[in-house]
Amino acid sequence: MNTATRPAPQAAFVAPKDLRPQEPAPVSNRGIYGWSRAHLFGSVGQVLLTLLGIFVVYVTIPPLLKFFIFDAVWSGAGRDACLPEKIGRPVGACWPFIYAKFNQILYGFYPESERWRVNVVYFLGAALLAPLLFPKVPYKRLNALAFFGVYPVVCFVLLTGGNLSFNNFLLGGTGLENLSGSFAGLRLSYWVQFIIVTGLACGIAALAAPVFGGSRRGAVHGTLSAFGILALVLLAMDLDFGLQEVETRQWGGLLVTLVIAVTGIVVSLPLGILLALGRRSNLPLVKISSIVFIEFWRGVPLITVLFFATYMLPLFLPGRFSIDGLLRALVGVALFASAYMAEVVRGGLQ
Repeated sequence: MNTATRPAPQAAFVAPKDLRPQEPAPVSNRGIYGWSRAHLFGSVGQVLLTLLGIFVVYVTIPPLLKFFIFDAVWSGAGRDACLPEKIGRPVGACWPFIYAKFNQILYGFYPESERWRVNVVYFLGAALLAPLLFPKVPYKRLNALAFFGVYPVVCFVLLTGGNLSFNNFLLGGTGLENLSGSFAGLRLSYWVQFIIVTGLACGIAALAAPVFGGSRRGAVHGTLSAFGILALVLLAMDLDFGLQEVETRQWGGLLVTLVIAVTGIVVSLPLGILLALGRRSNLPLVKISSIVFIEFWRGVPLITVLFFATYMLPLFLPGRFSIDGLLRALVGVALFASAYMAEVVRGGLQ
């Protein structure tokens, strides 16, 4: 390249005389100091809330540590081990009592030789529930079917012992119970009554389907599927697995708490959805019935529901007719929870 075509050099950069003064480095939000500055001491309000939180921790944590650890009794047998006048100092938590009653806290009065069944129920519940809580775990549909469909039947058989020996299906006293013979472990009269009730339910579904805007074929197929699943469930409950029968009055502790809580939550969700849809329905009868049900159960305290189901309901039943006490509590809690679940679902629909 010759000098004629060479570009002219650019003018050299000259710094201005009025340079800006050097500024400090920006405040870093990394590390414990940066996080504390951003979240705990970033403003006057944050400082006040931080000081209030420190005060609450100072007031609550030391007494709790003193009660549960420093003043606690860790060894001993009997009631005298936790009496202040016996050991000569203030007494906090009585851990020997917890250790002595730990099995009762977990199992209630469940027979000691059969507590392995409760442990299996706990383990299966945790093993099936844990994958449902993580979105990336595969086979969600199969896992949900096992947890909500198969697991309750397995729990019922394990906890009660199964082998319920059904004799009638909603049609006792009709003379059908005198039929002899058996099929699949159940009396022939039971299956005859089951088929009759299934036919009646299919007929009612076929008649009611056009009223609600559905097809009769779909209603009949759905009813047959529901009764088919019910037949399998009842058959599993009737089979003799060689397990000892354990009455529900022997259940207690964490076992009863989990049974009532899980049953109430699981049953209340579909009932709550139906009630919420019924409350928004254009059919006056469905809407009024849903509103009355929801407002009635929302207006009654839960302790009243449990008290009535436990002590008052048996007084209104015939002398030879009785309902299991735990079943009464389960139904009461499920109906109570479904009313509140319906309001939650209705709020989401709006």
